Parts: sequence; structure tokens; C-alpha cells
Amino acid sequence: MTMQSLFNDHYLSQIDDDLTTITDFDLLKLQLIRQRKKLFSFVELLIKTELSYENIVQRIDYENLFDKQNQLTREHNLLTNEYQHLGQTCLYLINKTHDLIDERNKYYNEWQRNKSLLTPRPDWDKVSNVIDGGKERWKILSYGKSSEQLVDALIQEIMHGNQSESKNEIEYFDALGDDISILSFLRMPTSNRIFNRRMRQHMTEILIQEIWTDKIKESRDKLFENLTYTHQLHSPEPSYSPFLSIQQTISTSPDNNNNSKLHNKTLADHVADYFEERFRSHAMAIEMGYNLHDACQRYRNSERINLFWGILTGQIEEMVYHHQMRSISQLLQYLIKMKTLYSFQQESISSKAREAIVSEPNSPLPVKVNYRLSLFSMKQYQESAGIHNFGFYRINLC
Repeated sequence: MTMQSLFNDHYLSQIDDDLTTITDFDLLKLQLIRQRKKLFSFVELLIKTELSYENIVQRIDYENLFDKQNQLTREHNLLTNEYQHLGQTCLYLINKTHDLIDERNKYYNEWQRNKSLLTPRPDWDKVSNVIDGGKERWKILSYGKSSEQLVDALIQEIMHGNQSESKNEIEYFDALGDDISILSFLRMPTSNRIFNRRMRQHMTEILIQEIWTDKIKESRDKLFENLTYTHQLHSPEPSYSPFLSIQQTISTSPDNNNNSKLHNKTLADHVADYFEERFRSHAMAIEMGYNLHDACQRYRNSERINLFWGILTGQIEEMVYHHQMRSISQLLQYLIKMKTLYSFQQESISSKAREAIVSEPNSPLPVKVNYRLSLFSMKQYQESAGIHNFGFYRINLC
């Protein structure tokens, strides 16, 4: 660039001072040379300026950053003040907690000292386990009453039980539906309503006893049919074995499918069939089923009713009931045997007490017990071929 400038200057010096010899072309060329020099100087200045201010931040960016810094500083100060306030509040709560702990320990020690001196307040919730209706009915009876009134209510329940009708007792039951998950004797469309007969505990126990008797009788009759069929198929032989006969009956009888259905039949299904057969009306059977359901809920404190409901809903195995009846029967028979064995001895037990414990062999109680035991023995023999007292079972069968 410098050599070109010198050349241009040298070229200008060669121009004659006489203006008449200068043409327009020379003037134009001269003007271009001067403008080029000025342009080069501006370009050089621009390059130097860019190099000088390369690391300099623009003012608008600086102002934005400055404003943001001020905002963050204010937020930091605000959070610092809030943190200090929370710290003071936390210390205050810690001190109050220590005070409450000390006060609690003080009252606890005082309670321990007075525990043996003061009369303890009874736990009234325990009453709900022994009255009719359970927790729901006791909650209704005990609502808003003092301890003295609760004692009166409890005495009333002990004396009269559930004989008095509750004010909140409903007149009709709402149907639970006809879904398969509902117990078979309760299946009814939800649009129907069932009359509440308000069954009492005595009637409920009688109905449950009839259901058990009918179910055991059905099992006995079915097994007796199988035994009769087997006896007809096999001619009498000297080496006749009752155990083998029973096993062959179960495996060869044409009613084996019905027999398996009988075993698979639940107590709920039997209750439904029993009500249908007894009342000859589906509506009446459903009504009795809902009233039985309500009575079992209200009289859960009764051991027999609670056991029946547990077996009915599948919570308890049916063999629990049969095992209880068998144990009671065996105990009574043992007492009768002991009475017969030691009848010649002078006993210190009074005749009235003895009569209450062990009756005569021909009295109604042992007959009923033997009958129930025979039914149970037949059912158990049908389920298991390994029973050991088959002789006793055949005697009761006859």
C-alpha cells in the first residue's frame, strides 16, 4: 500500500503545472487515488478499534447484568431474614417441646402415684362383645350417656336381652343383588325389598338346628343308598370287608357324580335348597334367608350361631362343627359308661346333680346324641375309608 502511495505521489509530481495539459481522465484518476488513501486510513482505524475494544462489554448488557445482580441481592437478603426468623421459631418450638415433655412426665408420674388410689374408669367397649347386636347396637345404646346410665343400659340388656325392639330397626331389608359372589340363599335383584321378621335368638337357634339336622340326614341317606347299591352288586362272602365295600361303593356307584356333588355342596347351597323345599316359595325362601342373615349378625355373641355363620360364609370348615358334636357325644357316652360301671358304689354326688350330668341310657338326651353321632360317623366314613369304629357305626345305622 505504501509503495503504491509513493508511486501515486511520484505520478502526481510528474504532472505539469500547466493546467491546460491536464485532462479529465487525469483528474478522475487523481481523485480516485486520494479517496483510496482515505479509505485505507479508515479501514486501518476500524481494525485498530476492533482490536482495542474486543474484550469490552456493551453498556446495555452491563446495565442488564447490574439490574439482575441487584434483584438477586434483594432476594438473598429476604431469604436470609426469613431463615433467621425460622431459626428463631425453631428454637422457640424446641424449648416449648422440652416444656411439654417435662409437663407430660410430671403428669405421668402423678398418674402413677394416684393409679392405685383412684377408681379406674371402665372400658365400656368390651360390653359390645357380649350383647346382642355387637358394636353397632352398643354404640346406639351408649351414645351420649353417663357411666351410671351405661350401667342401667347394661343391666337392662342382661335382664331382657334383645327382647325389646330397637327404635332404629328397619322394616325392610334391601336386596344385595344376584351376583355369584353373594350367598346363594341371599341372591335377589337389588330392586326388591324383603320384610324384616325380627327373628329372636331362640327361634334362630331352632332354625339353625333344623338346618344341621336336615343336612346330616341328607348325607346319611345318600351314603345309605350307596351302601345298598353295593350290597346288591356283591354277593355275600365269608371274607366280606366293610371297608372294601365302602371303597367299591364310592368308586363303582352310578351315583358317584351325585355323591361328589354332595361333597362339593356348601352349607350356603344347602340352606337355599332347604328353604325352597320347606316353604315351597322362592320369595319366602329368600325372606327367611335374609332374616337368618340379620339374626346371625345380631346374635354373634352366641357360640352356636357364630359357628354356624362362620361355616356358612366359608370362614370355618364344616368339620369343626361335626368334631364338636362328636366330642360331646363321646364325652356323654363315656359318662354313661362310667355311671353303669360304678353304679354299685355309693356316690357322694347328689341325685339331682348326677341326673343333670349323666342321664339314663334310655333317656331322650343319649338317644338324640347317639343319633347325631351316628349321622356324623356315616358322613365321616364316607369321606375317609380309614375309620376304625365301623362296628359302632353299623349299630347306630340300624
